This record gives sequence, structure tokens and C-alpha cells, in this order.
Amino acid sequence: MGTKTSARLSEDPLSASTAQVVIDEACANAITHAGATFITVSVSSGPHELEITVTNDGEAPRVNSETGLGTALLDDVAPRWHLDSQPEKSVLSVVIPLGERVSHLAVE
Repeated sequence: MGTKTSARLSEDPLSASTAQVVIDEACANAITHAGATFITVSVSSGPHELEITVTNDGEAPRVNSETGLGTALLDDVAPRWHLDSQPEKSVLSVVIPLGERVSHLAVE
């Protein structure tokens, strides 16, 4: 995480804890459900939002699989998120607003 992102998050503990919850859940799901052996996390910030990208080498989710807690979490905290699954990798992109109360799930 760059210095500007770190400084901004130190002033916005709710967004920082929300980002941590999203990253933890994405990594846990990649390992538990997709069997990932390699995960990359990147975080960048714009003037009003934080973008988190989690890439893993695990299996793509099953087409008919039910949504779980991770999907509910993303629906609750992120106005925009997308999971792009390909045969050899999955990429989760999540946008979290900065400076706003985004969820009751976020740790305060």
C-alpha cells in the first residue's frame, strides 16, 4: 500500500477495517473454496474510494453454487464489486467508499 493510501486510511478507521474484512474474506474463500496456492492483493485509493483487487490461482466458482457470507459481505459494504473467473485464475475487484459508513458488518 502506498504512503498516500496508508495516511488516508489512518484517518479513516472504518474504511480501513472494512478493507481488512474484505481482504480477509477474499483470501479465506480463495484458499477454502477455490484451493488457491497463490494470492495477490493490491490496494489503491482515489479521492473518494478505495479499490481492492484480489487475484488467485484457484478453481473458478461453480456456476450453480449458492451465494454465501462472502457475497453478502460484498453486497453490504461495496457499491461496486465484480468477480472475473477464468480457468487459471480469479480476480475479485471491490470498491469501498472512503469516509462513509458503509456497513454494519465492518469492524469499528
